Amino acid sequence: MTLKLSDLPRIRDVPPIIAEVLLPSNLERRPEDAIMEEPDQVEAYIRAGSRGGGMFSVHLFHAACMARSIFGARKVLDLACGPGTQLLLLAELFPNTQFVGADLSPRMLEAAENNRKQCGLENVEFRKADITKLHQFKGCGFDAVISTMALHHLPKAEDLRLCAEEICSVLETDRRIYLADILRPRRMQTVDFMAKRSANTQPKMFNDDFRNSMIAGFQKSDFHDLTRIFLPDCETYTTWPVRLFVIIRTRPVSLPAALTSRLAEIRASEPPRVIEELDELRKFFRLGGLPDPFGV
Repeated sequence: MTLKLSDLPRIRDVPPIIAEVLLPSNLERRPEDAIMEEPDQVEAYIRAGSRGGGMFSVHLFHAACMARSIFGARKVLDLACGPGTQLLLLAELFPNTQFVGADLSPRMLEAAENNRKQCGLENVEFRKADITKLHQFKGCGFDAVISTMALHHLPKAEDLRLCAEEICSVLETDRRIYLADILRPRRMQTVDFMAKRSANTQPKMFNDDFRNSMIAGFQKSDFHDLTRIFLPDCETYTTWPVRLFVIIRTRPVSLPAALTSRLAEIRASEPPRVIEELDELRKFFRLGGLPDPFGV
């Protein structure tokens, strides 16, 4: 991998990066609510994940990565889909693939269905389900499972392993997997820094949840155990030099030129702030060894 000058961290990021990497850890995990039911929480998630929203750069990044992991899949299961903003973006890119979003929150599922209708997509449905108990999806023909920024809601590391075991039971032999989540920083000061950075681009409630999610995140070692036992055919990437996000995926494939162009068009159509945030996420994953999903 060839690094560029633009891959170097910004000056403002250097002190917290050094502190996170070198100073002693002082942050213990504190789980957050597994189900998000409050109407204002749901609304904050919808606003953040919509085009131009504070979370859309993350959605677009993962859509570009997931496209390479699920390409060729006939039926895809999205675990803890929330209001469906991430899933609907992916379903728009793959109109001939069937998608099912699973979530425990009735309010989130209601919002997801409303979003689906507004988008006019017919290749998506939503169902209530516990992501550690996927028996209702066994034998349903799924050949891909995805989940983005949701696994940290699980109460314990044991639940994370149960989820991985259930993923394996749902998929048939030709399986495709893409799991992405937040990792818990080593230091509370890193949480404070990251929350402050995003305060101007996220709804306050969403940013407060981002802060709680960082504290609730699992560590890379938890995901290492998960992949070693249940997903040995997957590769794992984290951001670097600070491990704040993780991606676990089966080996990606090349995309048709038309789909690659469509992803580039969506990126170019976004406001400069979204493009800047997207490119920063690409940079820190590229430093962690992940091939750039946009390739530009």
